[in-house]
Amino acid sequence: MQFELHLDTDPSNKTARLELKDEHGRQLANRQIRLKDQDAASWEGLFDTRRHVQRYQGSHLYDQAKPATAEDIISHLGVFIGKRVLGTEMMTHLTASTSRRTLLVRLPKADEDPLAAAFARMPWEIARTEINTPTLMDKNLIVRAITDDIPDMDAAATKQAARIAAGEEDLRVLLVFAEAPGSRPLAMRREREGLRDLFIKEILPKKNVESMCFVMA
Repeated sequence: MQFELHLDTDPSNKTARLELKDEHGRQLANRQIRLKDQDAASWEGLFDTRRHVQRYQGSHLYDQAKPATAEDIISHLGVFIGKRVLGTEMMTHLTASTSRRTLLVRLPKADEDPLAAAFARMPWEIARTEINTPTLMDKNLIVRAITDDIPDMDAAATKQAARIAAGEEDLRVLLVFAEAPGSRPLAMRREREGLRDLFIKEILPKKNVESMCFVMA
C-alpha cells in the first residue's frame, strides 16, 4: 500500500498545508501548520538534524537531570513531527499496520521554494506519537520525498519494476557507501552489514539478484 502526502508551502508566511491520500487518491486527512506557532529550535532540528544533534547532545536537558544523548534528541524530534507536523489523525493512518508500506511525500520545486527544500530534508521516518512508541520506520513504513522538479519514473522504468516484482527479470543492485566527514568508520561498516543481512534474509529468498556491488567512497 502506498500513501501520498502532498505539501503546499508558503515561504513568505512560513506556512504549509498537508494532505494525506491513500493509494486511490482519496483524502484521509489534512491540516495546516504555521512554523511560527512552534518552537524554532525544533524546526532547526528537523531541517538540519545532523548539526542540531551535534550542537545539543551532551548539554541539552529535557525532563531528566542528565544531559541528552543523540538518541534522546532524535526521539524528541520524532515526537515533534508526529504531533506538531503530521498530527494525530495522519499518524493514526500511517501507524495502523506493520505491513510493508510506502509514504511518498510530494513537495513544490525546491529551487524556487526554500521552505519546500527544508521539508525535503526532514527525517520523516523518525516520526512517532510519544517518546516510547514506534517510529514510522519501526512500523515498516518507507518514506520517500520528491519535489516537482524531480520527475516520476517513466513508463519504461515502471514496466521494468513490474517485471522484477513478477520474477521475470533479475534485480540489479548497486550500493554506494559514503563516509561523511567526522563519522565513524565502524558505523559505515555496520550499515553495510545490516544491508547485506537484509538482502540475505528478506530479498534473496524471493528474488534473483544478478549482482551486488559495494562501493566504498
